[in-house]
Amino acid sequence: PDSLSLYHSWFCHWYISLTILHCLFFQSSYSSPVAADFYPLSESLTFHDGGRQCVNISIVTGDALENVEKFSVVLSTRDERLEIKRYYATVYIVEDGTVRIGFSQIVYQVEEEDENGEGSIVEICVEAGDLDRDVNVYVTTSSQTAIAGEDYSDVLAELRVLKFKFQRRRRFIGSITEEQCFNVTILSDPFVEEDEVFLVQLSTDDSGVVLSPEEAEVVILNNDIIVQMELAEYNVCEGVGSLMVCAAVTGRTVTSSFTLATNPGTATAPEDYEDVSLEVVGEQIPCLSITIKDDMERESCDETFTVVLSTSDPSVIIVSPNTSTVTIYDNEEPRIEFINNTPDSTGFNISSEFQIEGCINQTMCTIRQTGESIACQNSASFTQERNGARTLIITASGVCGNSQTLSRILRSDVPVCDVHQINGGVEQATVDGNSATVLFEGTGPSVDNVVTDFGLSIRRASANIVTGLMCSTAATQAPSPFTVTCSVDNVGHGEVTVSGFDSSGTWAIAVRPIEPSVDSRLCRRRIERTFTFDI
Repeated sequence: PDSLSLYHSWFCHWYISLTILHCLFFQSSYSSPVAADFYPLSESLTFHDGGRQCVNISIVTGDALENVEKFSVVLSTRDERLEIKRYYATVYIVEDGTVRIGFSQIVYQVEEEDENGEGSIVEICVEAGDLDRDVNVYVTTSSQTAIAGEDYSDVLAELRVLKFKFQRRRRFIGSITEEQCFNVTILSDPFVEEDEVFLVQLSTDDSGVVLSPEEAEVVILNNDIIVQMELAEYNVCEGVGSLMVCAAVTGRTVTSSFTLATNPGTATAPEDYEDVSLEVVGEQIPCLSITIKDDMERESCDETFTVVLSTSDPSVIIVSPNTSTVTIYDNEEPRIEFINNTPDSTGFNISSEFQIEGCINQTMCTIRQTGESIACQNSASFTQERNGARTLIITASGVCGNSQTLSRILRSDVPVCDVHQINGGVEQATVDGNSATVLFEGTGPSVDNVVTDFGLSIRRASANIVTGLMCSTAATQAPSPFTVTCSVDNVGHGEVTVSGFDSSGTWAIAVRPIEPSVDSRLCRRRIERTFTFDI
């Protein structure tokens, strides 16, 4: 009949896009032979910025009485940017008088929880048209990403049967004689999940009934609201002004509510911060502004308080971290105080102990005379080259950007070996023409307090002319123009004669002890003996 052809011949697919998309529209046959029951169609549809388009499929009419037949209309595309959600539709060709029963809509959406935090209920309706007899329809469910018994109650377990009663004959296909609805209970859980889907399906024992659409999709929208602190820790300095502490919210927040509030620790209000709280409702920005104060007093390096999440809303789930710890660093200038300065037994290795108060980020120690950087915290150890003073410079950098630098002169009395003249300390040589003779005795921190090896230098007007000469138990010859004869006995008595002075004036012979078992730094410069004479 024409009315049947008209009713089943218009099908369309629409897709919204900001670009031009192409769809190839065609159909394939199932139980209905092509050309015997409908005319084949292959048509290309072009969508500009979305829209809605329809195609007309002609149904072949006939006088023969047949069972319900069907064919499909299929969408395909070569455009990789296009995702086809529903790529086919089923067309049923029914004889006049066939009963059509189906879901009133093919997609139902329901939130997981109602306003009381309990599981929601979704109402699903089935429509029956052209009833000429009583028909029973059975409802079942099919789990997809939503699982029966965990995410929803299975209507099959309740033996759901819909009984449609005949009222009066309808002449036009599509006229609705009855609608029946039933409820499916959604089961709430405390988990954060993606939206989940299950199917509701119709079946019947009556072969003369066309079920279309025989399947509906139920989408469970997860409306659990998950709240946690954005950061577990915040670090600030005294007097910074204000600190913004925020929560992170996942899920729908139209009607949700929770509270952010400060809680004292070693830092207390109102001395260190301002005690505040905030109730966050709906889509309000979940951030708490806290004033951090400066008490202008030196105190422990850091103090802490917390910001805590709480709620009485059953739809809000608070997860870890549910507390943020705020650390306030003291911004007072560091204080450095020397305690003592201790050399070791040699006098060259020195340990300096000091104390630093305040919030310290880094401590640097340097020796001014050498530029040497040394590790230090509350003490520093270094080595000095010889008897004398060193200046230790300590710089303490505070966490909050302030710093203090302090220098301290450190001195140690380094034990030295000594060289004595046998002539009672008069540092003069015996001169004979262009020759000079020096007698000396060496004592020092060595075995039996005796030095037997000496170094010699020949000078004029305080300037070295010859250096690197050795005087020991064996005689030593110096290069031209000087001749050097030296002897030392085993108790440290030495005699050196230098000849070959080629010009008159004031000359000098310098003697210094060399003892291999003693640190060479013990016998330098200050312990040297210089014997002057005139030629």
